[in-house]
Amino acid sequence: MALPPRAGRRGLHLVPGYGLTVAVEGPSGGSETGWVMCGSGCGCGSVGGAPVGVPVACTLPAGAIRARLGEFEELFARALTDWKREPLLLRLEFGQGAEEQVRGLFAAEAECCAFLGFQVESGGGEGLVVTVTAPPEAGAALDGLQGLAEGRVSTGQAASGWPR
Repeated sequence: MALPPRAGRRGLHLVPGYGLTVAVEGPSGGSETGWVMCGSGCGCGSVGGAPVGVPVACTLPAGAIRARLGEFEELFARALTDWKREPLLLRLEFGQGAEEQVRGLFAAEAECCAFLGFQVESGGGEGLVVTVTAPPEAGAALDGLQGLAEGRVSTGQAASGWPR
């Protein structure tokens, strides 16, 4: 479940790769858990759903980054049905039959690239939709994923611009 950033919630929250999970106040006053950020001024705000204050660096070694991007390239070639790009957001739609691979690959990516925001949702009975968000200084990561989705860059080209 992804909760909207800065919607009156307060406290510490989950930051992928850092293992911090704290219950937060939900919109109806109840307790929810999720990946949201505090309000402005706390140091862990968000920009477009992407974490802020998290180092913009992938924790994988350089060779492993290229291998991971190769997994994305294979998944995109096999199951990507549509994509949409906004400046700091990439929305990827996947067809049926790829749910396990999509969920597994994006969960692994959230572990090593905590600076990116990931939201995986059902595509209305037709596969999955993944929304990837980035802070302004990590737009190159979205450029690389978009290039792989379009089939216009190699994994080496995408890896060369990946934040380290």
